[in-house]
Amino acid sequence: MTLIAATFAIYRLNKCTHSIYLYIQQHYPDEYQHCDALGRNAGGGRHNTSLFVMESFNSGKLANIDDPALQQMRQRLSRLKALFILSPTLIFLTITIIAEPWTN
Repeated sequence: MTLIAATFAIYRLNKCTHSIYLYIQQHYPDEYQHCDALGRNAGGGRHNTSLFVMESFNSGKLANIDDPALQQMRQRLSRLKALFILSPTLIFLTITIIAEPWTN
């Protein structure tokens, strides 16, 4: 059960980061081109580009932009990260509480 929750949380995190990547690619082409150049210089192609885009989103130039859509995506990503950390723990605690009467 915990594995299913973790897999689903990772899927949602991937989906969220991919939507952030596409939004930046479409709405901030200069920053995307800069990240793409850094990614090509580092090797690895698109994978490194996405890493540099997310780094810029989290702590680089894009972290300081007042774009309501980016702020909403940042909040959603933060919630998903917290859910990823908490969901296996909550499932384990729920199973423990439910199973308690049968173990005694």
